[in-house]
Amino acid sequence: MKIDIIKILISLLIVTSTIALGDNKPIVSSQDYLIKNKDLGIRINKWHIVDYYSHSGSHSWWCGPEDANKPEDDYIYYYDSYLESLPLNFDTSTDSITLSFWYDIDTSNDYNGGDTCYLYIESDQQAPIIIWGYDSPYDSNGWTKATIDLSEYRGHTNFRMRFYFSADMDSLVDDGWNIDDVVIKSTYVDVDLISPVEFNVWLPEGWTQMPSYSDNNDWHKYIYGNDSVARRYNVPPEQNSIDELISPIKSAADFTKLYLSYWTDFNAYNPSPYNTYGKVLGSTDGGDHWNYFINQYQDDFKGNETFEITSWAAGEENIRIKWLLEQDEPDDVLWWLLDSIHIYGDMTRYDFKDDVEHGENGWYVYPESAVEMSSIGQIKALLK
Repeated sequence: MKIDIIKILISLLIVTSTIALGDNKPIVSSQDYLIKNKDLGIRINKWHIVDYYSHSGSHSWWCGPEDANKPEDDYIYYYDSYLESLPLNFDTSTDSITLSFWYDIDTSNDYNGGDTCYLYIESDQQAPIIIWGYDSPYDSNGWTKATIDLSEYRGHTNFRMRFYFSADMDSLVDDGWNIDDVVIKSTYVDVDLISPVEFNVWLPEGWTQMPSYSDNNDWHKYIYGNDSVARRYNVPPEQNSIDELISPIKSAADFTKLYLSYWTDFNAYNPSPYNTYGKVLGSTDGGDHWNYFINQYQDDFKGNETFEITSWAAGEENIRIKWLLEQDEPDDVLWWLLDSIHIYGDMTRYDFKDDVEHGENGWYVYPESAVEMSSIGQIKALLK
């Protein structure tokens, strides 16, 4: 048995290699550091999902023996394992990229400093490099959130992150390393949901009006100086009229802030008290219900308007805006003009999001098989 192990070690010395990094820390792969030997039957550390300890939900990643079944079980000494994300491509136009994750680390028993928890990143444009980590002895004292700015990697392709856990040859072990709620998000600032509408054509694509145009008392295109605007005009006069100009349905699901701006000229020629209004309303169900009040006009007003609509519109999938004129008497409002209608804001897109409640999707785990893999360190220990 000992002779066979020596042969294995000799072969490993021939094929084993590491990648030197800027800080002289090695990053290893299952081919570099692990060998197959079904006969040894040694317990090993492996990143795997546990259902008895988590930051949120009921699951988290833990690096330790797969036959452990309680939070008090310790990791195994003399073993390396890592958890690597599937490759990602980052947009060049993003304003910021942020990685966050929750971790619970306890390597406090290893006072010699040989057990390490590192986070590597690499891409087509970036060689492997450590961007976060701790050497033993370390204790996070429970779940702690890490937030890392990845903005310098915008535009990178095949970007991968690798959570790498290494335990040295001594038997000073502890609870080890748990990870949960891993998120990479890209943030964009001043993104158009509806680009400025100048009403050069009637109706702009996706817009609707009620009732349909029949005369100037309905919403229509109007040349105002050198510009084209939307106009509702009181000629010929109408009584008890309702006229609506309605935006397209848009999804704001990725938006975290949202604003509505436009230019308007509301001319209240002879408004009946409390009966004639120009209203701006919002909907989150595509226009079935108009539950959100944005603004109201009854007196003369001319100028630019901007309203934050984040509280009800951000994160919704079917938002719509309506400009509604309700008029009792035929000479209440002479005209209402609209132009440069613009909906914009800040948007967040999730490049990677894992709450560890849906299996191992999105990750590679090394070593791939805990049954058939054994570490060099443990083989050396057998030779003592």
